[in-house]
Amino acid sequence: MALWNPKSLLAACSLSLLISGCGKADESGAVPPQTATNSDPNVVHVSHEAQSELLVEPIRHKPVTQEIVVQGRIQYGMDGFVKLSSPLSGVVKTVRGRLGEAVRANQPLLTIQSADIGTAYSDFAKAESDWQLAQRSFQLASDLYQVKAIPQKEFEQAENDFMKTQAEYQRARGRLRVLKISERELDKPPDQRKLTARFDVKAPLDGIIVEKSVTVGQLVEPETTLYTIANPDMLQAVGEMYERDLRLVRPGMAASVRIESFPAQPFPAIIAYIGDVVDAETRTIKIRCDVENLEHKLKADMFVRIHIDVSEQTQALALPQSALIRMADKTFIFVQHNPEEYERREVVTGPILGEQIEIQGGVRSGERVVVKGGLLLQGELDKQGS
Repeated sequence: MALWNPKSLLAACSLSLLISGCGKADESGAVPPQTATNSDPNVVHVSHEAQSELLVEPIRHKPVTQEIVVQGRIQYGMDGFVKLSSPLSGVVKTVRGRLGEAVRANQPLLTIQSADIGTAYSDFAKAESDWQLAQRSFQLASDLYQVKAIPQKEFEQAENDFMKTQAEYQRARGRLRVLKISERELDKPPDQRKLTARFDVKAPLDGIIVEKSVTVGQLVEPETTLYTIANPDMLQAVGEMYERDLRLVRPGMAASVRIESFPAQPFPAIIAYIGDVVDAETRTIKIRCDVENLEHKLKADMFVRIHIDVSEQTQALALPQSALIRMADKTFIFVQHNPEEYERREVVTGPILGEQIEIQGGVRSGERVVVKGGLLLQGELDKQGS
């Protein structure tokens, strides 16, 4: 039996290691490193360079005052705004009131000469005569029917004629009242009444002339708008509020209106109306706020922001709205695991708190959240899944 000497044993071991390594080495002789794979579709890895585009902050409980901010527009109040027209056709004879001038209720603004007044009075005079005749006939028929001198059919016919002529008389009288003919004048005997073909159009309320489209000699019809009069002392801010905030708001609550022209001056307001219909596309509800405007700094059709305080100061987990990624009906944020790994996570949001939004579920206090650059991470996640 042959014995191996130490030198032969060493040479054999070296040859064996060389042969076993030949099957694993590539042409360059280097062993390729193993690449880690990530099976979680909500986790994204970013390069060191991309990290500079991200801003990460820990989420904390913050003292916040819950506030809803609604984008809106200034409008004239519904009860302090009127488009004034004439109730009849005619030719304008005199015009009073300049654009921007203050007017009082019942102040004459223009005079119209119209044949409609004469026509309306002729109808009234005829209806009055017919009614008086039917009244006498009915009284006579009533007396005769009581003594059985006429049949019931004739009495009922006289009564019916009286009722019809009375209704026509009231209609014709009402038409003259619309034309501002006084009851006292109509109650006079026909030969003592003094009517004119001229009609004064008067302001129906106190306010300012904000639009005027009438001149002397103009032929006007009842559908022609002659003046627009509005009360600028009390306006309305009208906006669209998201339905999720409906539970926090009610009529009578205090609010404030802010405009770009006077950024440091809030205008106190009161919620006057909350709509009953939700817009099917935007999921918003109309809201109206009364705004006092004694200095006339607010103008109709100005864009405004309506700020509504909905609670006292509280502690809440909150993030800047820029941290949220909204997709369909879900809301996500990105949570940092380490500087190179980020997890997309669905969260439950609450009311908007100024520039912040309350986070009611999905993340714990102290976790580090991407507050800027979330869209970049979402883009990388989309590439990773494709």
